[in-house]
Amino acid sequence: MTIPQERVRIFDRQGYPLAEFQTLVERSWVIGDEGRAQFSYPSRKTDVVNEKVLQFGNWLLVENDSLPPWVGVLDVPREWEARDVTVSAYTPERVFSWRIGPPEEVIDTSAGDIFETLIQRTNEAETTILRVGSIYKDGDLEITLNPHPYSDDLLDIYDRSGQEYGWRPVVKNGKLLVYADWVEKLGAETQSILQSGEGGNLEASNKMLVEDAPIVNSFFAFGDGETWKSRPQETVTDASSIQKYGLREYAEEMQGVKNADTLRENAQERLDSTKEPDRLFGVTALNLDDTFSSIDLGNTMKLRFEKIGFSTGVEYETDIRIVGMDYNPLEANKIEMVVEEL
Repeated sequence: MTIPQERVRIFDRQGYPLAEFQTLVERSWVIGDEGRAQFSYPSRKTDVVNEKVLQFGNWLLVENDSLPPWVGVLDVPREWEARDVTVSAYTPERVFSWRIGPPEEVIDTSAGDIFETLIQRTNEAETTILRVGSIYKDGDLEITLNPHPYSDDLLDIYDRSGQEYGWRPVVKNGKLLVYADWVEKLGAETQSILQSGEGGNLEASNKMLVEDAPIVNSFFAFGDGETWKSRPQETVTDASSIQKYGLREYAEEMQGVKNADTLRENAQERLDSTKEPDRLFGVTALNLDDTFSSIDLGNTMKLRFEKIGFSTGVEYETDIRIVGMDYNPLEANKIEMVVEEL
């Protein structure tokens, strides 16, 4: 197996390069949530370990010739030992957490438009290297901005819309920019296969399959209003889930939603995602042949391994989608992944 090669660089808050050096950066990618990175470096090497380079708010870019790039901002904690310093970084959701919304503002448009607004407001408060990228603008969504972190609003529109976002770093003329894309779904359909057993490209795991997350098959949603009578309300149910698991009710307030049709659509999307338990597979892929070239957030693959769960037959096969990844360069030809069954 060829060991993937990496390039590690740090840029200032305006995107200008500060340092390029060799180190091992352990990092994670997650759909709809903050990914993290961490590296250690000898404190005696002051060309890197100085306040200008390792300043909180600077940007870390890690490129790999076989895996997707990772980009994020340096932030606390920073841990000093006798001879080394350990530095932490986080994907751009962290920047959204540094901004708060207005006292009250209702926005009724698409999730993509709201995402674009959050980026613009983030830069209005103080210019960053975040830029509006490719924005998918189908669907209707209503949200009320309040003086809480924009990262909360980002999570809200991600959860309610069923759509997704990604960060796309671009270095042009030496300067880093991070384009924020809002898409219907991340990733691409691949023909790749993850196969356990002899000659396969999967490492054995103690928890190959976890069935988790609360099951809800009767969902009551309610929106904004001064009284219960004035609030839009909607209940949606799933008969097959109720027959299989029994009635499981849940209620949720959807703040900022005043339109009944929007509320009904949001409630149905939530029900569709909760009527069955999540089936998450924890797998470690090996860099055999072209396996790593097929790995990215949202990509779909085929998963094969020996019988698991209530499946019949000797071999279990299913289609899966990558929803999270963790890479440690110490084990350069392995990548841990969380995948969900389609």
